[in-house]
Amino acid sequence: MRDRLHPHSLFRSWRDRSRPRWVVLSLVLGTLCAGLLTSCYGYLWDVFPEMHYQQSYRLQEPPRRMPPADSVPVTGKAREYSFAEAVEVTNPLANTPERIESGRQLFMTNCKHCHGADGRGEGPVGLYFDPLPQAMQGDRITNERTDGEIYWILTNSLGNMPSFGKLLTSEERWELILFIRDLQAQEQENG
Repeated sequence: MRDRLHPHSLFRSWRDRSRPRWVVLSLVLGTLCAGLLTSCYGYLWDVFPEMHYQQSYRLQEPPRRMPPADSVPVTGKAREYSFAEAVEVTNPLANTPERIESGRQLFMTNCKHCHGADGRGEGPVGLYFDPLPQAMQGDRITNERTDGEIYWILTNSLGNMPSFGKLLTSEERWELILFIRDLQAQEQENG
């Protein structure tokens, strides 16, 4: 009896698997380890990540109803037009140094990785594309496009270029176009 109460008696005969205390001890230690791994700083890994993003509701709260398919928000809805109709669309923003600087910052954040910091289409990510991204300056195709066509491309995507229609506001896309036009003007001045 005294042998069983000794603290080292649990570990003395670890090779003897017939004793049930090893089963109980391993279950307790396993549960403790699993509890520590899953409760420290959130989950160790998400087994069902989609459950975090579901449209759920709390107790005593009715389910949320989705808006009808073609409903328009109170702030209004942007007009959708085709690429052919985009030729006639003009930039509604004034060409000011503040807007160009804002467009430059947007370009450095969203575009330089593919189009390059100088807009020549030689960014570090863009070099992996075939064909290379469109150059913003010194390129006949970009120079001949209207502001509306560039805005349409920024909004809807073209080729390898992703759509920025949901990432950037309408005003931010127009500011990007002001910066692109400023790059082109600098190219023409420098010859």
